[in-house]
Amino acid sequence: MTDRPMRVAITGAAGALGAAVARLLARRGGQPVLIDRSVEGLRDLRSELGGKIQAETLNILDPEAVAAVFDRIGPLDALVN
Repeated sequence: MTDRPMRVAITGAAGALGAAVARLLARRGGQPVLIDRSVEGLRDLRSELGGKIQAETLNILDPEAVAAVFDRIGPLDALVN
């Protein structure tokens, strides 16, 4: 067991379901890592959640971009896709 917050990457975070998962995780003390192709949607959700929320703009159809983003993100506990 660890006392650190659970880090969870959420693809499609700016959409309704992804945003709901991010809000729930943040309310429960987790650390959502927001991933979406919508710059505006990520900005709005990140602002709403406050704190030090990591957000990455990404088109998941680009394998090289996916690899680069996940290298930047670092270790995760889970992925919601």
